[in-house]
Parts: sequence; C-alpha cells; structure tokens
Amino acid sequence: MNDSDYERQWEDEEAAAQIKGWDFSHIHGRYDEERDLPWDYRAVVQSRLRPCSRLLDVDTGGCFVTEQVGALVWFARIIAWEFPNFSVKNCLPQLHRAQKLLEQQGRLEGTIHRFLLTVRKPENGGRSER
Repeated sequence: MNDSDYERQWEDEEAAAQIKGWDFSHIHGRYDEERDLPWDYRAVVQSRLRPCSRLLDVDTGGCFVTEQVGALVWFARIIAWEFPNFSVKNCLPQLHRAQKLLEQQGRLEGTIHRFLLTVRKPENGGRSER
C-alpha cells in the first residue's frame, strides 16, 4: 500500500470510531492489551472485597500491542480524553511514523501507566478523635 492508501484506511477507521458501552469488538484481533500486568487483578480485588464493599475500577490495564495502525486510530478516536485533539489530519506525520515502525517491527507497542488504588473508609466515619 502507498501513503494515500494508508491515509484513506485511517480516515475510514476514524469515521467508524464509535462505541456502545465498553465494546471493543471493532478492533478484535487487531489490538491486544494487558499482557503484562504486574499484578493478578482478580486476586487483588478478591482479597480486598468484603460483603459490604463497593469497588471502583479506574483503568487498571497494562500495555497495548497492535498490528495495524488503523486499530490505533480507532482506539485513539473513541477515548478522546487520552488523545486530546486526535484526528488523522492532525496526526498524519505521527501515523506515517507509526506505520514505518509497524513495517520494521511487525507490531506497535505502547505502555499505559495505570495504578490500582485501595481506599478504606476509617472505622470512625472519618471524624477526627480529639
């Protein structure tokens, strides 16, 4: 494919970038995430949950690997808060660089910095004991 073909493909991905709920089926098989979490998510959550507990999961992934720049375009478009002002037009030089890296390495990898926080309400309801 030439540069114009890639650009049309990326623009198609950008136009298709819609999501209902947390459905990533559009990029199934073209994108992988969370291969190298430094913790066992299920074990950590189960060790902290109590019968009356509530849990808020805030973006607890690890890294991503994609074998198509188009999948990266789609992903960047649906999570706009992670990629402010992203568009194929705005990011064309970077997308071409990504395509070259993909052709050289066979895949693109990125690291997502995420944290697992455990918060516990104080036994006294948060009131100071003076």
